[in-house]
Amino acid sequence: MKKSAFILLCILPSLLDVSKTYIDNYLLKQKENEIYTPVNIQFLADFLQSSRDNAFHFLYNHTDKIDMVMKTQGFTWNLIDPIIEREEINQRLYKDGHAFQAITDKPDWTEMQHKIKSKYNSGYADRVVLWAKIKWSEHKKDWTDYTKYVIEKVEKYGAYVKIFPYVSVATFNTQSLNYCAWEIFTYSTNPQELKKALDWSDKVIKALPEPNANYLDTYANLLYKLGRTEEALNYEEKAFALNPNAKDIIDNLAKIKRGEPTWPMK
Repeated sequence: MKKSAFILLCILPSLLDVSKTYIDNYLLKQKENEIYTPVNIQFLADFLQSSRDNAFHFLYNHTDKIDMVMKTQGFTWNLIDPIIEREEINQRLYKDGHAFQAITDKPDWTEMQHKIKSKYNSGYADRVVLWAKIKWSEHKKDWTDYTKYVIEKVEKYGAYVKIFPYVSVATFNTQSLNYCAWEIFTYSTNPQELKKALDWSDKVIKALPEPNANYLDTYANLLYKLGRTEEALNYEEKAFALNPNAKDIIDNLAKIKRGEPTWPMK
């Protein structure tokens, strides 16, 4: 182990203890107008550990106001949801709660949703369980359920991106919607789902002031998988013209011309 890593491991527990003491005994006892600043909210977020933390309850009880202070819709969800998921769901599904080694074959989603609803509220229960279903179906390579749940998530809560360590981050922008459209292209064979993803991709393209090669590539691939080859070729050539050095675009264009699938074969 490197010396720097060893030092970090030694000081981290004490840093967390000091931070928790500061939050509990000072920060959360300030006047309301003093607590609600971006710096203070970010400090709470940085040292949030579990649902037992006083900071957790503060964030949970003041979601809308905190999102307003941080000028980010879903900011508080992105802090609270992973903790609820870890404590109420992951421990029941995976070894050590996070290793993606399943310890069950049939998750009782209804029971978990009921427990979260009774402990928090239906909004958190619906959202957290849905995200857990997305992760579970991807882990099991159940692509039929996976794409169904991705569409449900986008339609209910907006587009998202997936980051390490497998956290859903609501971003509500063109990049996240393009990401979701590409997931449907990659894993779905359902024409209705592909058409829905095509609509998302179309919105992404129209939202930009200038053409984007990657987004045109997504649109072209969705058209191609839907059997609209001539249109797909037209859009893929536009993507290539914008970025003629992109290997994935070069490969996709060649495959479309040869009539080969551009999506992974199961």
